[in-house]
Amino acid sequence: PKAAYDEAQQCTSKASKDITDFCTRIEKNICFGSASKKKTNAANLLIRPDMKELWFRTWAAAAHGAIRSPVALLQTLLGLPANAALLPPVSTIIPVLITISQDAGKMLTINDSEALNILEMVVDCVCNRLRYSNDEVILSDELKRCVDVLPSTLRSSVAGWFGKTDQTKRCATLLMSIENGSVDLFSEELNARMIIPSTTLQTSAETDTMEHSMRQWEAWRKPRLRWLLDGAFDWLQAPQLQTQYATILEYAYTLQQVMTLLAFYWGAGAVWPKCRKNDGRDHDKPCQQPLLTPIVPRKNGSAVSRCASCKNVANWRCPISQHCYALCNECVSIDHKRQTGKRGIGSSTDIYDAVVQRESTRRDGQVYILSEVESRRAPKIAPNWRTSYRLQCSGLVALLNVDSSYCALNADQEIFWAQIVPVDERNQNQDSQCRSRGQMAVRLLNRGDLGVLQQVLTPTLEVGARVAVIDLRVFVPEVVPVLAACCDPALADHLAQIPFANQLIGNTCENDFIEVCEGAAHDVMTHVVGHSNMEVIQRLSPDSQTRLVNDLTEIATSAN
Repeated sequence: PKAAYDEAQQCTSKASKDITDFCTRIEKNICFGSASKKKTNAANLLIRPDMKELWFRTWAAAAHGAIRSPVALLQTLLGLPANAALLPPVSTIIPVLITISQDAGKMLTINDSEALNILEMVVDCVCNRLRYSNDEVILSDELKRCVDVLPSTLRSSVAGWFGKTDQTKRCATLLMSIENGSVDLFSEELNARMIIPSTTLQTSAETDTMEHSMRQWEAWRKPRLRWLLDGAFDWLQAPQLQTQYATILEYAYTLQQVMTLLAFYWGAGAVWPKCRKNDGRDHDKPCQQPLLTPIVPRKNGSAVSRCASCKNVANWRCPISQHCYALCNECVSIDHKRQTGKRGIGSSTDIYDAVVQRESTRRDGQVYILSEVESRRAPKIAPNWRTSYRLQCSGLVALLNVDSSYCALNADQEIFWAQIVPVDERNQNQDSQCRSRGQMAVRLLNRGDLGVLQQVLTPTLEVGARVAVIDLRVFVPEVVPVLAACCDPALADHLAQIPFANQLIGNTCENDFIEVCEGAAHDVMTHVVGHSNMEVIQRLSPDSQTRLVNDLTEIATSAN
Protein backbone atom coordinates (compact mmCIF):
# COMPACT_ATOMS: atom_id res chain seq x y z
CA PRO A 1 0.00 0.00 0.00
CA LYS A 2 1.06 3.55 -0.70
CA ALA A 3 0.84 4.65 2.94
CA ALA A 4 3.10 1.81 4.03
CA TYR A 5 5.54 2.59 1.25
CA ASP A 6 5.65 6.28 2.21
CA GLU A 7 6.19 5.39 5.85
CA ALA A 8 9.07 3.07 4.95
CA GLN A 9 10.67 5.80 2.86
CA GLN A 10 10.32 8.37 5.63
CA CYS A 11 12.21 6.10 8.01
CA THR A 12 15.27 6.30 5.77
CA SER A 13 15.12 10.10 5.46
CA LYS A 14 18.00 12.03 7.00
CA ALA A 15 18.20 15.65 8.08
CA SER A 16 20.91 18.19 7.26
CA LYS A 17 23.74 18.62 9.73
CA ASP A 18 22.59 22.06 10.94
CA ILE A 19 19.15 20.64 11.72
CA THR A 20 20.65 17.66 13.53
CA ASP A 21 22.84 19.97 15.64
CA PHE A 22 19.83 22.17 16.42
CA CYS A 23 17.86 19.13 17.58
CA THR A 24 20.72 18.18 19.87
CA ARG A 25 20.62 21.62 21.48
CA ILE A 26 16.86 21.33 21.97
CA GLU A 27 17.18 17.90 23.57
CA LYS A 28 19.85 19.17 25.98
CA ASN A 29 17.61 22.07 26.90
CA ILE A 30 14.73 19.68 27.64
CA CYS A 31 16.80 17.26 29.73
CA PHE A 32 18.48 19.73 32.08
CA GLY A 33 17.25 22.54 34.32
CA SER A 34 14.02 23.51 36.01
CA ALA A 35 10.75 24.08 34.18
CA SER A 36 11.11 27.88 34.23
CA LYS A 37 14.70 27.65 33.02
CA LYS A 38 13.65 25.35 30.20
CA LYS A 39 11.10 27.92 29.01
CA THR A 40 13.68 30.70 29.16
CA ASN A 41 16.22 28.63 27.25
CA ALA A 42 13.62 27.67 24.64
CA ALA A 43 12.71 31.32 24.07
CA ASN A 44 16.39 32.32 23.89
CA LEU A 45 16.96 29.68 21.22
CA LEU A 46 14.64 31.51 18.84
CA ILE A 47 15.66 35.11 19.47
CA ARG A 48 17.90 35.28 16.40
CA PRO A 49 16.12 35.36 13.01
CA ASP A 50 18.32 32.60 11.61
CA MET A 51 17.42 30.37 14.57
CA LYS A 52 13.75 31.02 13.97
CA GLU A 53 14.16 29.90 10.38
CA LEU A 54 16.05 26.83 11.58
CA TRP A 55 13.20 26.11 14.00
CA PHE A 56 10.70 25.98 11.13
CA ARG A 57 13.06 23.92 8.98
CA THR A 58 13.49 21.40 11.80
CA TRP A 59 9.74 20.91 12.03
CA ALA A 60 9.61 20.43 8.25
CA ALA A 61 12.34 17.78 8.50
CA ALA A 62 10.47 16.08 11.35
CA ALA A 63 7.33 16.02 9.18
CA HIS A 64 9.31 13.99 6.62
CA GLY A 65 10.49 11.54 9.27
CA ALA A 66 14.08 12.81 9.38
CA ILE A 67 14.10 13.45 13.17
CA ARG A 68 14.44 10.39 15.37
CA SER A 69 12.73 11.77 18.49
CA PRO A 70 10.40 14.69 17.71
CA VAL A 71 9.00 14.72 21.28
CA ALA A 72 11.59 17.33 22.26
CA LEU A 73 10.25 19.60 19.51
CA LEU A 74 6.74 19.30 20.90
CA GLN A 75 7.90 19.99 24.45
CA THR A 76 9.77 23.07 23.29
CA LEU A 77 6.74 24.32 21.32
CA LEU A 78 4.48 24.01 24.36
CA GLY A 79 7.10 25.79 26.48
CA LEU A 80 7.17 28.79 24.14
CA PRO A 81 4.73 31.71 24.44
CA ALA A 82 1.52 31.24 22.50
CA ASN A 83 2.76 33.45 19.70
CA ALA A 84 1.64 32.87 16.13
CA ALA A 85 5.04 34.05 14.90
CA LEU A 86 6.72 31.07 16.63
CA LEU A 87 4.14 28.49 15.55
CA PRO A 88 5.33 26.30 12.64
CA PRO A 89 2.91 25.75 9.76
CA VAL A 90 0.00 23.46 10.57
CA SER A 91 0.90 21.30 7.59
CA THR A 92 4.22 20.37 9.26
CA ILE A 93 2.93 20.03 12.84
CA ILE A 94 0.15 17.51 12.13
CA PRO A 95 2.39 14.77 10.59
CA VAL A 96 4.75 15.15 13.58
CA LEU A 97 1.87 14.77 16.04
CA ILE A 98 0.74 11.62 14.25
CA THR A 99 4.24 10.15 14.48
CA ILE A 100 4.49 11.02 18.18
CA SER A 101 1.05 9.50 18.89
CA GLN A 102 1.91 6.29 17.06
CA ASP A 103 5.19 5.97 18.95
CA ALA A 104 3.47 6.61 22.27
CA GLY A 105 1.02 3.80 21.57
CA LYS A 106 3.93 1.40 21.00
CA MET A 107 5.90 2.35 24.13
CA LEU A 108 5.61 -1.01 25.81
CA THR A 109 9.07 -0.89 27.35
CA ILE A 110 8.63 2.41 29.27
CA ASN A 111 6.33 3.32 32.11
CA ASP A 112 2.75 4.17 31.33
CA SER A 113 3.01 7.59 32.92
CA GLU A 114 5.55 8.80 30.35
CA ALA A 115 3.47 7.56 27.40
CA LEU A 116 0.34 9.26 28.74
CA ASN A 117 2.30 12.46 29.34
CA ILE A 118 3.27 12.47 25.66
CA LEU A 119 -0.31 11.85 24.51
CA GLU A 120 -1.54 14.64 26.78
CA MET A 121 0.98 16.99 25.19
CA VAL A 122 -0.35 16.08 21.74
CA VAL A 123 -3.93 16.85 22.79
CA ASP A 124 -2.74 20.07 24.48
CA CYS A 125 -1.00 21.16 21.29
CA VAL A 126 -4.12 20.55 19.19
CA CYS A 127 -6.54 22.21 21.61
CA ASN A 128 -4.48 25.21 22.75
CA ARG A 129 -2.15 25.93 19.82
CA LEU A 130 -3.37 24.59 16.49
CA ARG A 131 -7.04 25.51 16.92
CA TYR A 132 -6.13 29.16 17.26
CA SER A 133 -3.64 29.39 14.43
CA ASN A 134 -4.62 31.66 11.56
CA ASP A 135 -2.09 30.65 8.94
CA GLU A 136 -3.25 29.85 5.43
CA VAL A 137 -3.58 26.10 4.88
CA ILE A 138 -3.23 24.88 1.29
CA LEU A 139 -5.28 21.83 0.43
CA SER A 140 -3.33 18.71 -0.50
CA ASP A 141 -4.12 15.00 -0.51
CA GLU A 142 -1.34 14.29 1.98
CA LEU A 143 -2.47 16.96 4.47
CA LYS A 144 -6.12 15.97 4.18
CA ARG A 145 -5.19 12.37 4.92
CA CYS A 146 -3.16 13.43 7.96
CA VAL A 147 -6.00 15.59 9.29
CA ASP A 148 -8.41 12.65 9.03
CA VAL A 149 -5.91 10.21 10.56
CA LEU A 150 -4.93 12.31 13.61
CA PRO A 151 -8.10 11.74 15.75
CA SER A 152 -8.21 8.00 15.03
CA THR A 153 -4.48 7.65 15.79
CA LEU A 154 -4.93 9.37 19.14
CA ARG A 155 -7.90 7.17 20.00
CA SER A 156 -6.10 3.94 19.18
CA SER A 157 -2.96 5.00 21.07
CA VAL A 158 -4.87 5.95 24.21
CA ALA A 159 -7.15 2.91 24.00
CA GLY A 160 -4.09 0.68 23.76
CA TRP A 161 -3.13 1.61 27.30
CA PHE A 162 -6.45 0.51 28.84
CA GLY A 163 -5.89 -2.62 30.89
CA LYS A 164 -2.11 -2.12 30.82
CA THR A 165 -1.96 0.68 33.37
CA ASP A 166 -3.38 1.66 36.72
CA GLN A 167 -3.99 5.18 35.42
CA THR A 168 -7.29 4.36 33.80
CA LYS A 169 -8.71 7.71 34.86
CA ARG A 170 -6.13 9.60 32.84
CA CYS A 171 -6.84 7.42 29.82
CA ALA A 172 -10.56 8.09 30.16
CA THR A 173 -9.94 11.85 30.44
CA LEU A 174 -7.84 11.78 27.28
CA LEU A 175 -10.49 9.87 25.38
CA MET A 176 -13.15 12.33 26.51
CA SER A 177 -10.99 15.22 25.24
CA ILE A 178 -10.85 13.51 21.87
CA GLU A 179 -14.44 12.29 21.71
CA ASN A 180 -16.05 15.46 23.08
CA GLY A 181 -14.94 17.43 20.08
CA SER A 182 -11.63 19.10 20.94
CA VAL A 183 -9.63 17.11 18.40
CA ASP A 184 -12.48 16.16 16.08
CA LEU A 185 -13.66 19.75 15.96
CA PHE A 186 -10.17 20.89 15.01
CA SER A 187 -10.15 18.42 12.11
CA GLU A 188 -13.49 19.73 10.87
CA GLU A 189 -12.40 23.36 11.22
CA LEU A 190 -9.14 22.72 9.40
CA ASN A 191 -10.90 20.93 6.54
CA ALA A 192 -13.16 23.97 6.21
CA ARG A 193 -10.16 26.37 6.23
CA MET A 194 -8.19 24.58 3.56
CA ILE A 195 -7.68 26.62 0.42
CA ILE A 196 -7.66 25.00 -2.98
CA PRO A 197 -4.21 25.75 -4.46
CA SER A 198 -4.02 27.78 -7.61
CA THR A 199 -2.75 25.56 -10.38
CA THR A 200 0.80 26.08 -11.53
CA LEU A 201 -0.38 25.73 -15.11
CA GLN A 202 -0.72 29.02 -16.94
CA THR A 203 -3.11 29.89 -19.69
CA SER A 204 -1.99 31.09 -23.06
CA ALA A 205 -3.49 34.52 -22.30
CA GLU A 206 -0.94 35.00 -19.53
CA THR A 207 1.94 34.50 -21.95
CA ASP A 208 0.80 36.82 -24.72
CA THR A 209 2.60 39.96 -23.60
CA MET A 210 6.18 40.54 -24.74
CA GLU A 211 7.24 41.72 -21.29
CA HIS A 212 6.07 38.54 -19.58
CA SER A 213 7.71 36.41 -22.27
CA MET A 214 11.05 38.16 -21.88
CA ARG A 215 10.98 37.72 -18.11
CA GLN A 216 10.37 33.99 -18.50
CA TRP A 217 13.12 33.46 -21.07
CA GLU A 218 15.61 35.27 -18.84
CA ALA A 219 14.47 33.77 -15.52
CA TRP A 220 17.12 31.03 -15.63
CA ARG A 221 19.65 33.62 -14.42
CA LYS A 222 18.24 33.29 -10.89
CA PRO A 223 15.57 30.62 -11.23
CA ARG A 224 13.29 28.73 -8.91
CA LEU A 225 11.91 25.24 -9.39
CA ARG A 226 8.64 26.69 -10.64
CA TRP A 227 10.50 27.95 -13.72
CA LEU A 228 11.15 24.34 -14.79
CA LEU A 229 7.63 23.24 -13.87
CA ASP A 230 6.02 25.99 -15.94
CA GLY A 231 8.52 25.80 -18.78
CA ALA A 232 6.14 24.29 -21.31
CA PHE A 233 3.80 27.25 -20.93
CA ASP A 234 6.49 29.89 -21.35
CA TRP A 235 10.02 29.42 -22.56
CA LEU A 236 9.73 25.86 -23.92
CA GLN A 237 7.52 27.04 -26.76
CA ALA A 238 9.94 27.30 -29.68
CA PRO A 239 10.06 30.80 -31.22
CA GLN A 240 8.74 31.27 -34.71
CA LEU A 241 11.81 31.35 -36.93
CA GLN A 242 11.65 33.84 -39.79
CA THR A 243 13.54 34.61 -42.96
CA GLN A 244 13.40 38.32 -42.18
CA TYR A 245 13.55 40.20 -38.86
CA ALA A 246 12.59 43.81 -38.33
CA THR A 247 15.58 44.68 -36.13
CA ILE A 248 18.87 43.26 -34.93
CA LEU A 249 17.42 43.22 -31.39
CA GLU A 250 14.60 40.93 -32.46
CA TYR A 251 17.08 38.57 -34.13
CA ALA A 252 19.31 38.50 -31.01
CA TYR A 253 16.31 37.81 -28.81
CA THR A 254 15.38 34.85 -31.03
CA LEU A 255 18.89 33.43 -30.65
CA GLN A 256 18.54 33.74 -26.88
CA GLN A 257 15.21 31.88 -26.94
CA VAL A 258 16.54 29.04 -29.08
CA MET A 259 19.63 28.53 -26.94
CA THR A 260 17.64 28.64 -23.69
CA LEU A 261 15.32 26.01 -25.10
CA LEU A 262 18.21 23.73 -26.07
CA ALA A 263 20.04 24.17 -22.75
CA PHE A 264 17.16 23.50 -20.36
CA TYR A 265 14.79 21.26 -22.33
CA TRP A 266 15.76 18.05 -20.49
CA GLY A 267 15.77 19.91 -17.19
CA ALA A 268 12.09 20.69 -17.65
CA GLY A 269 11.57 17.14 -18.90
CA ALA A 270 12.95 15.79 -15.61
CA VAL A 271 9.93 17.19 -13.73
CA TRP A 272 7.40 16.72 -16.54
CA PRO A 273 5.16 13.70 -17.27
CA LYS A 274 6.68 11.09 -19.56
CA CYS A 275 5.24 9.08 -22.42
CA ARG A 276 4.38 5.54 -21.28
CA LYS A 277 3.92 4.11 -24.74
CA ASN A 278 6.08 1.03 -25.25
CA ASP A 279 9.06 1.63 -27.47
CA GLY A 280 8.84 -0.21 -30.76
CA ARG A 281 12.40 -1.51 -30.41
CA ASP A 282 11.83 -2.94 -26.94
CA HIS A 283 8.23 -3.70 -25.97
CA ASP A 284 9.13 -3.86 -22.28
CA LYS A 285 10.65 -0.37 -22.25
CA PRO A 286 8.39 2.70 -22.26
CA CYS A 287 9.20 5.68 -24.46
CA GLN A 288 9.95 8.09 -21.53
CA GLN A 289 9.97 11.16 -23.76
CA PRO A 290 8.57 14.20 -21.88
CA LEU A 291 5.10 15.25 -23.01
CA LEU A 292 6.25 18.74 -23.95
CA THR A 293 4.54 18.98 -27.33
CA PRO A 294 1.32 21.03 -27.13
CA ILE A 295 -1.75 19.73 -28.92
CA VAL A 296 -3.08 22.42 -31.25
CA PRO A 297 -6.89 22.31 -31.69
CA ARG A 298 -7.90 21.42 -35.21
CA LYS A 299 -10.38 23.56 -37.09
CA ASN A 300 -11.65 20.87 -39.41
CA GLY A 301 -13.70 19.15 -36.69
CA SER A 302 -11.58 15.99 -36.61
CA ALA A 303 -11.41 13.84 -33.50
CA VAL A 304 -9.57 15.37 -30.53
CA SER A 305 -6.96 13.60 -28.44
CA ARG A 306 -8.07 12.31 -25.07
CA CYS A 307 -6.17 12.31 -21.79
CA ALA A 308 -4.75 8.89 -20.92
CA SER A 309 -5.77 9.33 -17.26
CA CYS A 310 -9.14 11.09 -17.10
CA LYS A 311 -10.33 10.94 -20.75
CA ASN A 312 -10.78 14.71 -20.92
CA VAL A 313 -9.50 16.69 -23.88
CA ALA A 314 -5.71 16.35 -23.87
CA ASN A 315 -3.36 19.30 -24.07
CA TRP A 316 0.11 17.66 -24.20
CA ARG A 317 1.41 14.74 -26.19
CA CYS A 318 4.57 12.81 -26.92
CA PRO A 319 6.88 14.45 -29.49
CA ILE A 320 6.85 11.15 -31.40
CA SER A 321 3.71 11.50 -33.49
CA GLN A 322 3.16 7.73 -33.69
CA HIS A 323 2.72 7.52 -29.90
CA CYS A 324 -0.89 8.23 -28.98
CA TYR A 325 -0.20 9.07 -25.33
CA ALA A 326 -1.36 12.47 -24.06
CA LEU A 327 -2.45 14.24 -20.87
CA CYS A 328 -4.65 17.21 -19.99
CA ASN A 329 -3.54 20.24 -17.98
CA GLU A 330 -5.11 18.99 -14.74
CA CYS A 331 -3.37 15.61 -14.91
CA VAL A 332 -0.08 17.31 -15.75
CA SER A 333 -0.40 19.41 -12.59
CA ILE A 334 -1.08 16.26 -10.53
CA ASP A 335 1.92 14.53 -12.08
CA HIS A 336 4.11 17.54 -11.24
CA LYS A 337 3.42 16.96 -7.55
CA ARG A 338 4.32 13.28 -7.90
CA GLN A 339 7.50 13.99 -9.83
CA THR A 340 8.76 16.48 -7.25
CA GLY A 341 7.11 14.88 -4.21
CA LYS A 342 8.49 12.48 -1.67
CA ARG A 343 10.43 9.48 -2.88
CA GLY A 344 8.13 6.89 -4.40
CA ILE A 345 6.90 5.18 -7.53
CA GLY A 346 5.75 8.47 -9.10
CA SER A 347 8.98 10.36 -8.40
CA SER A 348 11.25 11.52 -11.19
CA THR A 349 14.16 9.20 -11.92
CA ASP A 350 16.33 12.22 -12.81
CA ILE A 351 16.06 13.75 -9.32
CA TYR A 352 18.70 12.56 -6.85
CA ASP A 353 19.25 13.07 -3.14
CA ALA A 354 22.72 13.62 -1.70
CA VAL A 355 24.62 15.08 1.23
CA VAL A 356 27.56 17.51 1.05
CA GLN A 357 30.48 15.47 2.37
CA ARG A 358 33.27 18.03 2.02
CA GLU A 359 34.44 20.97 -0.06
CA SER A 360 37.72 21.75 -1.72
CA THR A 361 39.28 24.49 -3.82
CA ARG A 362 40.53 23.76 -7.33
CA ARG A 363 41.78 25.82 -10.22
CA ASP A 364 38.32 26.09 -11.72
CA GLY A 365 36.62 27.14 -8.48
CA GLN A 366 34.98 25.78 -5.35
CA VAL A 367 34.15 22.07 -5.61
CA TYR A 368 31.73 20.17 -3.37
CA ILE A 369 32.01 16.40 -2.90
CA LEU A 370 28.58 14.77 -2.57
CA SER A 371 27.95 11.35 -1.05
CA GLU A 372 24.91 9.10 -0.59
CA VAL A 373 23.81 10.02 -4.11
CA GLU A 374 20.64 8.08 -4.89
CA SER A 375 17.86 8.49 -7.43
CA ARG A 376 14.37 9.02 -6.08
CA ARG A 377 13.18 6.35 -8.48
CA ALA A 378 16.18 4.20 -9.24
CA PRO A 379 15.99 1.84 -12.25
CA LYS A 380 15.28 -1.82 -11.57
CA ILE A 381 18.66 -2.74 -13.03
CA ALA A 382 21.65 -0.82 -11.68
CA PRO A 383 23.00 1.44 -14.45
CA ASN A 384 26.39 1.02 -16.06
CA TRP A 385 27.82 4.34 -14.92
CA ARG A 386 30.51 4.28 -17.59
CA THR A 387 27.98 4.34 -20.44
CA SER A 388 24.78 5.59 -18.81
CA TYR A 389 23.40 9.05 -19.55
CA ARG A 390 22.91 9.57 -15.81
CA LEU A 391 25.07 12.20 -14.09
CA GLN A 392 27.75 12.24 -16.76
CA CYS A 393 30.96 14.11 -15.99
CA SER A 394 30.83 17.73 -17.26
CA GLY A 395 27.03 17.50 -17.20
CA LEU A 396 24.83 20.40 -16.14
CA VAL A 397 22.78 19.86 -12.97
CA ALA A 398 20.46 21.94 -10.79
CA LEU A 399 21.00 21.91 -7.02
CA LEU A 400 18.36 22.64 -4.38
CA ASN A 401 18.93 22.91 -0.64
CA VAL A 402 16.52 20.65 1.27
CA ASP A 403 15.96 20.09 4.98
CA SER A 404 15.92 16.30 4.70
CA SER A 405 16.46 13.67 2.06
CA TYR A 406 13.52 12.38 0.01
CA CYS A 407 11.32 15.32 1.08
CA ALA A 408 8.90 16.98 -1.33
CA LEU A 409 10.42 19.85 -3.29
CA ASN A 410 8.88 23.29 -3.02
CA ALA A 411 8.10 25.00 -6.32
CA ASP A 412 9.41 28.29 -4.90
CA GLN A 413 12.81 26.84 -3.95
CA GLU A 414 15.84 28.54 -5.48
CA ILE A 415 17.95 26.61 -7.98
CA PHE A 416 21.74 26.75 -8.34
CA TRP A 417 23.33 25.63 -11.60
CA ALA A 418 26.41 23.44 -11.28
CA GLN A 419 28.76 21.32 -13.39
CA ILE A 420 29.65 17.73 -12.56
CA VAL A 421 33.42 17.40 -12.20
CA PRO A 422 35.67 14.41 -11.38
CA VAL A 423 35.79 13.42 -7.73
CA ASP A 424 39.53 12.77 -8.04
CA GLU A 425 41.36 15.07 -10.46
CA ARG A 426 44.39 12.79 -10.60
CA ASN A 427 42.39 9.69 -11.51
CA GLN A 428 39.49 10.83 -13.64
CA ASN A 429 39.03 7.41 -15.26
CA GLN A 430 37.72 6.04 -11.97
CA ASP A 431 34.90 8.58 -11.79
CA SER A 432 32.29 6.02 -12.89
CA GLN A 433 33.28 3.81 -9.96
CA CYS A 434 32.81 6.74 -7.58
CA ARG A 435 29.34 7.24 -9.05
CA SER A 436 28.47 3.59 -8.44
CA ARG A 437 29.45 4.11 -4.77
CA GLY A 438 27.13 7.09 -4.51
CA GLN A 439 29.79 9.79 -4.82
CA MET A 440 30.04 12.74 -7.20
CA ALA A 441 31.57 16.21 -7.28
CA VAL A 442 30.01 19.45 -8.48
CA ARG A 443 31.25 22.96 -9.17
CA LEU A 444 28.81 25.83 -8.86
CA LEU A 445 28.66 27.96 -11.99
CA ASN A 446 29.55 31.61 -11.47
CA ARG A 447 29.76 34.78 -13.48
CA GLY A 448 33.02 33.57 -14.99
CA ASP A 449 30.96 30.91 -16.79
CA LEU A 450 27.89 33.02 -17.42
CA GLY A 451 28.32 36.77 -17.22
CA VAL A 452 24.58 37.37 -16.81
CA LEU A 453 24.23 34.88 -13.95
CA GLN A 454 23.01 36.49 -10.74
CA GLN A 455 25.53 34.75 -8.53
CA VAL A 456 25.20 34.81 -4.77
CA LEU A 457 28.50 35.83 -3.23
CA THR A 458 28.06 33.92 0.04
CA PRO A 459 28.51 30.11 0.05
CA THR A 460 25.30 28.34 -0.85
CA LEU A 461 26.26 24.84 0.27
CA GLU A 462 27.50 23.81 3.69
CA VAL A 463 29.17 20.59 4.73
CA GLY A 464 26.50 18.21 6.02
CA ALA A 465 23.69 19.90 4.10
CA ARG A 466 21.15 17.79 2.24
CA VAL A 467 20.63 18.65 -1.40
CA ALA A 468 18.46 17.52 -4.29
CA VAL A 469 20.15 17.18 -7.69
CA ILE A 470 18.26 17.48 -10.99
CA ASP A 471 20.12 16.06 -13.99
CA LEU A 472 19.70 18.37 -17.02
CA ARG A 473 21.39 15.86 -19.36
CA VAL A 474 23.48 18.39 -21.34
CA PHE A 475 27.21 19.08 -21.23
CA VAL A 476 28.47 22.36 -19.82
CA PRO A 477 31.42 22.82 -22.26
CA GLU A 478 29.07 22.41 -25.22
CA VAL A 479 26.10 24.45 -24.03
CA VAL A 480 27.11 27.07 -21.47
CA PRO A 481 29.61 29.09 -23.62
CA VAL A 482 27.05 29.40 -26.43
CA LEU A 483 24.30 30.24 -23.92
CA ALA A 484 26.53 32.92 -22.41
CA ALA A 485 27.19 34.47 -25.84
CA CYS A 486 23.55 34.43 -26.93
CA CYS A 487 22.31 35.89 -23.64
CA ASP A 488 24.90 38.66 -23.50
CA PRO A 489 23.03 42.00 -23.31
CA ALA A 490 25.58 43.44 -25.74
CA LEU A 491 24.92 40.78 -28.39
CA ALA A 492 22.67 43.04 -30.45
CA ASP A 493 25.30 45.80 -30.45
CA HIS A 494 27.99 43.34 -31.53
CA LEU A 495 25.82 42.01 -34.36
CA ALA A 496 25.07 45.53 -35.52
CA GLN A 497 28.80 46.13 -36.11
CA ILE A 498 28.99 43.31 -38.68
CA PRO A 499 29.19 44.82 -42.19
CA PHE A 500 26.51 42.48 -43.53
CA ALA A 501 24.19 42.82 -40.48
CA ASN A 502 21.15 43.71 -42.60
CA GLN A 503 21.73 40.71 -44.84
CA LEU A 504 22.08 38.56 -41.71
CA ILE A 505 18.55 39.38 -40.53
CA GLY A 506 17.13 39.46 -44.08
CA ASN A 507 16.21 43.11 -43.78
CA THR A 508 17.59 44.66 -46.96
CA CYS A 509 16.14 46.01 -50.16
CA GLU A 510 19.01 44.64 -52.20
CA ASN A 511 18.96 41.19 -53.72
CA ASP A 512 20.37 38.57 -51.40
CA PHE A 513 21.24 36.35 -54.34
CA ILE A 514 22.77 36.67 -57.79
CA GLU A 515 21.00 35.32 -60.81
CA VAL A 516 23.48 33.16 -62.66
CA CYS A 517 23.01 31.72 -66.14
CA GLU A 518 24.29 28.31 -67.05
CA GLY A 519 27.78 28.15 -68.45
CA ALA A 520 31.36 27.17 -67.78
CA ALA A 521 32.41 27.15 -64.15
CA HIS A 522 35.03 29.86 -64.70
CA ASP A 523 32.52 32.18 -66.40
CA VAL A 524 29.97 31.65 -63.62
CA MET A 525 32.49 32.38 -60.86
CA THR A 526 33.73 35.48 -62.67
CA HIS A 527 30.15 36.76 -62.86
CA VAL A 528 29.47 35.97 -59.16
CA VAL A 529 32.61 37.70 -57.87
CA GLY A 530 32.13 40.69 -60.15
CA HIS A 531 28.53 41.29 -59.06
CA SER A 532 28.91 40.44 -55.38
CA ASN A 533 27.64 43.08 -52.91
CA MET A 534 29.87 41.81 -50.09
CA GLU A 535 32.13 44.69 -49.12
CA VAL A 536 35.10 42.45 -48.37
CA ILE A 537 35.07 41.13 -51.96
CA GLN A 538 34.49 44.55 -53.48
CA ARG A 539 37.62 45.85 -51.74
CA LEU A 540 39.84 43.17 -53.25
CA SER A 541 42.31 44.23 -55.93
CA PRO A 542 41.72 42.94 -59.48
CA ASP A 543 44.55 40.41 -59.10
CA SER A 544 43.07 39.14 -55.81
CA GLN A 545 39.63 38.83 -57.37
CA THR A 546 41.17 36.83 -60.23
CA ARG A 547 42.85 34.44 -57.79
CA LEU A 548 39.55 34.09 -55.91
CA VAL A 549 37.76 33.22 -59.16
CA ASN A 550 40.37 30.58 -59.96
CA ASP A 551 40.13 29.06 -56.48
CA LEU A 552 36.31 28.93 -56.60
CA THR A 553 36.44 27.43 -60.08
CA GLU A 554 38.80 24.71 -58.89
CA ILE A 555 36.51 23.91 -55.95
CA ALA A 556 33.42 23.78 -58.17
CA THR A 557 35.16 21.59 -60.76
CA SER A 558 36.47 19.12 -58.19
CA ALA A 559 33.06 18.96 -56.51
CA ASN A 560 31.39 17.96 -59.74
